[in-house]
Amino acid sequence: MIKAKACRGGPLRPPCRGAHGGAPLRISIPTDPIKGSNRLNTKEYRRFVGIAKGSIGEISYQIFLARDLGYVSEEAYTGLANKYKIVIKMLSNLAKSLGKRTK
Repeated sequence: MIKAKACRGGPLRPPCRGAHGGAPLRISIPTDPIKGSNRLNTKEYRRFVGIAKGSIGEISYQIFLARDLGYVSEEAYTGLANKYKIVIKMLSNLAKSLGKRTK
């Protein structure tokens, strides 16, 4: 499995967690919007969606780096890159719809 290989030892060990050193990014991306949706207002919800977008940005770089360092093949990189682009688009659309609610 790609993430297991890229996250165990070697030069990719530190980036497998978020910049804050907390939960692994693959966990924090779906949980940040959930945390935000349980807040008291839409503005905070939108903030947590932004945090999730930041996390997916970190992952996109890590996938790029893993490919360049030979941890994943070009084919695997392309598949993962396409998936993270879909998630970024979904989060962007959610943030946009939440922004309309706060105006």
